[in-house]
Amino acid sequence: MSKTLLLLVTLAMGAILPIQAALNGKLMRTFGHPVIGATISFLTGTLVLLIYAFSIRSSFNPALIRETQWYHWIGGLIGAIYVTGIIVIIPRLGAGLAFTLIVSGQLMMSVLMDHYGLLGVPVNPISPAKLLGFCLLIAGVFLIRGK
Repeated sequence: MSKTLLLLVTLAMGAILPIQAALNGKLMRTFGHPVIGATISFLTGTLVLLIYAFSIRSSFNPALIRETQWYHWIGGLIGAIYVTGIIVIIPRLGAGLAFTLIVSGQLMMSVLMDHYGLLGVPVNPISPAKLLGFCLLIAGVFLIRGK
């Protein structure tokens, strides 16, 4: 995949998150609880992934579960917290402010992970330009908030 296509796909992935949040919010309103909405969202995603996994005929070796560190499983927990949380947050803050804060948090953690090489990501030290970019993003939070 070319770098340009990879950048465009990544941009599209970011663009669909507010759509997912709004649709999950509709599930919450229909079923009356954010956890039910998140559960239905995860069940749908799990079903699609299972169909895809079986269609590519990839082998699964259950013995590899023993080689997995305990903290590797936390990603699913984080996903559940994120999806449930965003279902509650979007109706209260709106998509623009909510996702500006989410992206700010993602950038903050990403810069720290890069700087220290956390969880095996390549080390990429914090630079003055990165700090300026983060400060501008935080300024954007206040501008989007508009109050």
